[in-house]
Amino acid sequence: MYVINQLIFAEQHDLRPWIHLAPENKQVWDKIVHGGTNHAVRVHRWLNIDDDINMVPLIRNNSVPTNKLYKYYGNGIWKSYFWKISPIDTHCLTTMKDEQLFPGLHYNAKWSVRAWPYTPDLKKNIHSLHAWYEPQRITAHKMVKKYFHPKEFILEQQKRIIKAGGVWLGMHYRATDKAAGRLVGKLDAYLKYARVFVERVPNARIFLATDKQSAMDHIKKRWPFNVASKIIQQPNVLRSDGTKGVFQLTSDHHMTNTQILNDIYALSACSYLIHGFSAVSEAVMYINLALHNRSINLDVDDSERITEMQFTKMLNSEM
Repeated sequence: MYVINQLIFAEQHDLRPWIHLAPENKQVWDKIVHGGTNHAVRVHRWLNIDDDINMVPLIRNNSVPTNKLYKYYGNGIWKSYFWKISPIDTHCLTTMKDEQLFPGLHYNAKWSVRAWPYTPDLKKNIHSLHAWYEPQRITAHKMVKKYFHPKEFILEQQKRIIKAGGVWLGMHYRATDKAAGRLVGKLDAYLKYARVFVERVPNARIFLATDKQSAMDHIKKRWPFNVASKIIQQPNVLRSDGTKGVFQLTSDHHMTNTQILNDIYALSACSYLIHGFSAVSEAVMYINLALHNRSINLDVDDSERITEMQFTKMLNSEM
């Protein structure tokens, strides 16, 4: 979300974006893979970014002359997984303060994309979450299509997981460090939709992306065989059965970054999606915008959640 919203800001102000994530991004920074070289470039002009009373970044002034030495460290994380979008612009450079990113862009900018309604102020004027999400997903899809170009090893793993010849349902189940007012749902809530999918769709296959170690064991023991036998996971993935996120279980963040990206791109290759409130699920729809109208959010209120009958009609209309 942070990168996408900064890209939107850059386009709003006709800036050329340069993505370099610093070691302060501790959940994704891996010292061995992302560290290494110290860099320094001479910047000729510096663009001042102001902010309003809500810390939303604003550009009021022109750039000012400078002869500043700008220093940065490592490979920027981004280039380990995505192709570089542009080199650093030493003619004119700017960065944002932490509070301009959070809460500024993340909570307060009216135009930012969000993974769910983060605050009561955001929630109070929403009559339909599906309608609320649509323009945000369209905007984010444009950013992802333009700037996010994954490296070949991620696309190759996507093809290994989501094999051709089947019709795929993606299920994303977030069960460990789900916070910020979100409740952890029950895995069995997915079953009724998975059963409909298997019964209605020839060559049905299901891909489960989850951070919960015991999820597949539960499915094999408790779910009907005709459903459970259709489900696969990404193999050899670090998962948790506690309340800690997987990035808290290891210092090998390159591994966890890669595994999460593999899940995202595999889910994006599916034809249908079941999910809850999650940045991962949103990222999936930013890649494959068609899933906006082919997804079931189990975290929305009963009045807005797609029913089994509605899902059946959706499948019947497309088979």
